[in-house]
Amino acid sequence: MQITEQPQNCVLADGLDATFRITATDRGNIVYQWYTLQPIPAVAGGMVADQWALNADAVWQSQIQGQENTTATLSKTISVTEHGVVLFDWKVDSENNYDILSYPLTGPENILIGEASISGEKDWATIAHSDLPVGNYLLTIQYEKDGSVDSGTDSGYIRMWSSVALEGATTNVCTVAANSEYAQEGQAFYCLVTDESSSFVRSDVARLVKEYTVTFLGNGTSETSVENLLEPVSVSTGALLVSLSKIPTRESFVFTGWYQNALGTQGWDFAKNVITKDIALYAKWKEAVSLTGSQQMAEAFASINIQKAYVLESDIDFTDFSGSWPNEIYLNTVLDGQGHCLQNWQRSAIMGKELV
Repeated sequence: MQITEQPQNCVLADGLDATFRITATDRGNIVYQWYTLQPIPAVAGGMVADQWALNADAVWQSQIQGQENTTATLSKTISVTEHGVVLFDWKVDSENNYDILSYPLTGPENILIGEASISGEKDWATIAHSDLPVGNYLLTIQYEKDGSVDSGTDSGYIRMWSSVALEGATTNVCTVAANSEYAQEGQAFYCLVTDESSSFVRSDVARLVKEYTVTFLGNGTSETSVENLLEPVSVSTGALLVSLSKIPTRESFVFTGWYQNALGTQGWDFAKNVITKDIALYAKWKEAVSLTGSQQMAEAFASINIQKAYVLESDIDFTDFSGSWPNEIYLNTVLDGQGHCLQNWQRSAIMGKELV
């Protein structure tokens, strides 16, 4: 038996049902049973916590901030009776490569089932071990600090989950009604597929996610003064905003990036920042420099701490003047049939006239 189509995250929209789908192939009859995942409460969870605390959102957080050479341990014995799954979410905000969140999962006779570790600034991710044989399993989670330096919140975070069978959800399609108690952002679902010989496979875990709108503002003297501006986009909760290839333009200005405020003091990091609400991103600009006179060029270079520059004996348009510069720069030129024209900047000297 094989799963050919896995359930995918589904957008949670106000007033609309959500649907998950799975497809499995095998001979004979196939039985489907859908499950949802619920946070394990502190009292019923059976967690043994050493320097961890549970907050109102059922998230465990390590409690050894700033305590060097210290380890916080969170453990739980999990009894698997049938088609078992061990599943939890984790994230960390720590000194990269040194203050580490890790776990091993061991099974009957202390057999290692799985292990992993993370550090630095890592957002929520799901760890799932499924189709476990009947028996007792020990999950041990540790946040371990080294002897120096703290970073971020200096914490590991854990969300534990337990499985609940959904009544009547016994086909390859699972519909979550808009008014259901399970129609909540972050709610997780999976399907157990069993054939007539009682062999089974478990699907991936999928979640209900909200979508938020990212609006792009030109941040010019007026929005109409900015051309090539991006249309608003919808992005799922917790997702990265895909790096944008379309660049806005504005007469006499150079675009320098997208920022979270109109003043341009808080940048947007496409590799790290995730979407958690409706946001607006603001274009940031700097005035373009277009110079032909050597005195104007000298003044412009002085403003960016250029100590020495060279230019050939011809007027050159510096419209594309931008970037980070070394203290000594040179102009690389090419002959285009009409004289020398600026191609790019380079660090190695060429023959030319010393400017400053």
